[in-house]
Order: sequence, then structure tokens, then C-alpha cells
Amino acid sequence: MQKPFAGIVLGILISATLWLVAINGLLAGPRIEAHLRYWHHEMMAPTDA
Repeated sequence: MQKPFAGIVLGILISATLWLVAINGLLAGPRIEAHLRYWHHEMMAPTDA
């Protein structure tokens, strides 16, 4: 038995998730980049002084 309604709901959920990820990526791009740069600096810096 086919369930077209479930397929439609799944498609809508996937589209909404992709849109949210894209919007969050555009909004938080600089913040994520700064965080990654800070994390990279912390990882590359010698821990023992």
C-alpha cells in the first residue's frame, strides 16, 4: 500500500531542514569561521608553557 502523504510530509521536512541549514549557514558563517580559527589556534598552540 502506497503512502503518498508520508512522502509529501517527508519531502516538506527535508526541504525545511535544508532551508534552515542554508539560512543558518549564511547568518552564522563569519561566527563559525572565527570559532574554527580560534579552535585551530588553540590546537596548534603549545599547551605546556
